[in-house]
Amino acid sequence: MDDGKEVLPLRIVAARFISNDEQAGLVELDRIAADASRFIQKSYWLWWLALAATAFATTMTLVPGIVLTVSETPGVDRLGSGTPSDFGQLSAIERETI
Repeated sequence: MDDGKEVLPLRIVAARFISNDEQAGLVELDRIAADASRFIQKSYWLWWLALAATAFATTMTLVPGIVLTVSETPGVDRLGSGTPSDFGQLSAIERETI
């Protein structure tokens, strides 16, 4: 306070920009922050859900092939023929949810 300047927290400054009444500005700032938090949380949940679905589908596709390959089952080379198209469909579904 050498120059006689008032030191204010950024939250108070933002509230004053939103409204002339500081308390009304703080209430509006809290509402904006809560809305943004909900949006961000929903986005993360969608990403985690897409990741879990992709991991599950990949596991269900690869595990039978690996087990049959290790056990040297005849004709196992045809088992993985659908894998690229399945992965492509999952990728398209993920892009649609975003």
